Amino acid sequence: MMISDNNTLERLDVSGNNLGNDYFSRCIGPALRTNQSLKSLKFSSCGSNDVSAICEALVEETSTIEELDASNNHVGAVFGQGLSNILRVI
Repeated sequence: MMISDNNTLERLDVSGNNLGNDYFSRCIGPALRTNQSLKSLKFSSCGSNDVSAICEALVEETSTIEELDASNNHVGAVFGQGLSNILRVI
Protein backbone atom coordinates (compact mmCIF):
# COMPACT_ATOMS: atom_id res chain seq x y z
CA MET A 1 0.00 0.00 0.00
CA MET A 2 2.87 2.37 0.69
CA ILE A 3 4.11 2.08 -2.91
CA SER A 4 0.60 2.80 -4.20
CA ASP A 5 0.24 5.96 -2.14
CA ASN A 6 3.81 7.25 -2.18
CA ASN A 7 4.34 10.08 -4.66
CA THR A 8 7.98 10.90 -3.92
CA LEU A 9 9.80 7.55 -4.01
CA GLU A 10 11.77 7.31 -7.26
CA ARG A 11 13.97 4.26 -6.66
CA LEU A 12 13.22 0.93 -4.99
CA ASP A 13 15.90 -1.73 -4.58
CA VAL A 14 14.96 -4.89 -2.69
CA SER A 15 17.75 -6.96 -4.25
CA GLY A 16 19.15 -9.78 -2.17
CA ASN A 17 16.03 -10.20 -0.05
CA ASN A 18 14.37 -13.61 -0.15
CA LEU A 19 10.86 -12.54 -1.08
CA GLY A 20 9.55 -15.86 -2.36
CA ASN A 21 8.40 -17.16 -5.72
CA ASP A 22 5.70 -14.60 -6.49
CA TYR A 23 5.16 -12.64 -3.28
CA PHE A 24 7.00 -9.53 -4.43
CA SER A 25 5.24 -9.51 -7.79
CA ARG A 26 1.80 -9.88 -6.20
CA CYS A 27 2.56 -7.00 -3.84
CA ILE A 28 4.30 -4.54 -6.15
CA GLY A 29 2.37 -5.27 -9.37
CA PRO A 30 -0.91 -3.64 -8.35
CA ALA A 31 0.96 -0.76 -6.71
CA LEU A 32 2.77 0.06 -9.96
CA ARG A 33 -0.58 0.76 -11.59
CA THR A 34 -1.17 3.79 -9.37
CA ASN A 35 2.34 4.93 -8.43
CA GLN A 36 3.41 7.81 -10.66
CA SER A 37 6.86 8.54 -9.19
CA LEU A 38 8.81 5.26 -9.20
CA LYS A 39 11.44 5.31 -11.95
CA SER A 40 13.81 2.51 -10.91
CA LEU A 41 12.80 -0.95 -9.68
CA LYS A 42 15.47 -3.49 -8.75
CA PHE A 43 14.73 -6.93 -7.36
CA SER A 44 17.83 -8.90 -8.27
CA SER A 45 18.42 -12.20 -6.43
CA CYS A 46 15.23 -12.22 -4.41
CA GLY A 47 13.93 -15.68 -5.29
CA SER A 48 11.27 -14.62 -7.78
CA ASN A 49 10.13 -16.95 -10.53
CA ASP A 50 6.68 -15.53 -11.24
CA VAL A 51 6.71 -11.82 -12.01
CA SER A 52 3.54 -11.77 -14.10
CA ALA A 53 1.83 -9.12 -11.93
CA ILE A 54 4.78 -6.77 -12.42
CA CYS A 55 4.78 -7.37 -16.17
CA GLU A 56 1.05 -6.72 -16.41
CA ALA A 57 1.43 -3.41 -14.58
CA LEU A 58 4.40 -2.30 -16.70
CA VAL A 59 2.48 -2.84 -19.93
CA GLU A 60 -0.03 -0.20 -18.90
CA GLU A 61 0.69 3.29 -20.11
CA THR A 62 0.56 4.64 -16.55
CA SER A 63 3.89 3.02 -15.61
CA THR A 64 6.78 5.42 -15.01
CA ILE A 65 9.48 2.73 -14.69
CA GLU A 66 12.60 3.58 -16.69
CA GLU A 67 15.03 1.09 -15.11
CA LEU A 68 14.21 -2.53 -14.26
CA ASP A 69 16.59 -5.14 -12.82
CA ALA A 70 15.22 -8.65 -12.34
CA SER A 71 18.56 -10.40 -12.76
CA ASN A 72 19.53 -13.57 -10.91
CA ASN A 73 15.96 -14.76 -10.49
CA HIS A 74 14.38 -17.79 -12.14
CA VAL A 75 11.77 -15.82 -14.04
CA GLY A 76 11.82 -17.93 -17.22
CA ALA A 77 9.58 -17.66 -20.26
CA VAL A 78 6.74 -15.83 -18.50
CA PHE A 79 9.01 -12.88 -17.85
CA GLY A 80 10.38 -13.10 -21.39
CA GLN A 81 6.88 -12.83 -22.82
CA GLY A 82 6.00 -10.05 -20.38
CA LEU A 83 9.15 -8.16 -21.31
CA SER A 84 8.30 -8.57 -24.97
CA ASN A 85 4.87 -7.05 -24.33
CA ILE A 86 6.42 -4.17 -22.38
CA LEU A 87 8.86 -3.37 -25.19
CA ARG A 88 6.03 -3.31 -27.72
CA VAL A 89 4.31 -0.59 -25.73
CA ILE A 90 7.41 1.61 -25.46
